[in-house]
Amino acid sequence: MLIPYELTTVNERLLLRWINPDQLELRPGFFHEAVEALPQEQQCAGLTHFEELLNAEGVETPPAGLIFHTSRCGSTLACQMLKQHPQALVLGEPFLLNQIVRHQRLSPSHKVVALRRCVGLWAQWAAETGRRLVIKLSSWNLMHIDLYLRAFHCPSLCLYRDYLSVLESLLRGTPKWLTADWPPPPFTGANAELLPDASLLTPQQSETPSADITLLGAAAGTYLGFAQAMLAALASDASVRVMGYESIADASAALAEHFGLEPYLGIEQDMLSATQRYSKGESVYEARDARDELKRLDAQLEQHYPALRLALQAVYSRLQPHRQLLGG
Repeated sequence: MLIPYELTTVNERLLLRWINPDQLELRPGFFHEAVEALPQEQQCAGLTHFEELLNAEGVETPPAGLIFHTSRCGSTLACQMLKQHPQALVLGEPFLLNQIVRHQRLSPSHKVVALRRCVGLWAQWAAETGRRLVIKLSSWNLMHIDLYLRAFHCPSLCLYRDYLSVLESLLRGTPKWLTADWPPPPFTGANAELLPDASLLTPQQSETPSADITLLGAAAGTYLGFAQAMLAALASDASVRVMGYESIADASAALAEHFGLEPYLGIEQDMLSATQRYSKGESVYEARDARDELKRLDAQLEQHYPALRLALQAVYSRLQPHRQLLGG
């Protein structure tokens, strides 16, 4: 079978690009990396009008589960752990879902339909290979988690880490989608109730803030939005669970169970091997300088964004009781 891969526009018509997944190697990296590793002639098996997908009829197979995360919190590690399970087909941050969620010409109801159609085809592909589909989404999809919960009735997992560690990582290697402008572009169309109050992101100083301070505020506001989205989803949907960064390495059996994957002899050893292969480990930078850098960031938050800092502390404390998956 063919599966959908990405949206493209030709002569102002929205088209859907399809690929043949038979030769895909999904174990390392993200979904787009697996596709880009194919020979050029195998990276497109055809184009169809996107409207055809929206109007198509058929059984919509839900995924086994979805993984949301705050970014820089061990989500890739959890993804690689799940990939060791023979029953799991794990897609890492498929770009097509990002395109659907952010597309300005699609209404929320059309986005829900499009998500169901595309993910349903991926789930059918997984079923044909004797596996179940788990998707790890790009971090900012948390701000649109309501769309996913409308589209799918399946287990969802939200991963988080302490806000200072996430901020330090985001500022050290800033993703393209995170800008000093508020809100970041991917937040467009998100539930306004989840967005932090813009007044929290106004630096408390008279002079013009530096670009670094402005970006710190945007990153902190982003984390706050992510955390608020997690808590809202946790309160509204019984299928949602939250887990902290510190619990991931020891959660192999719980991860499999949460997504309906059968336990087997050796599962914990297989997933432990994944943590050893894919964990970033403690670099010289982390061992020597990270603690001082976290203190510096906290001091900057206290000086420039005191109200935002208090909000971060409050929301993080509300997440902490849920840091172990399934309340373990």
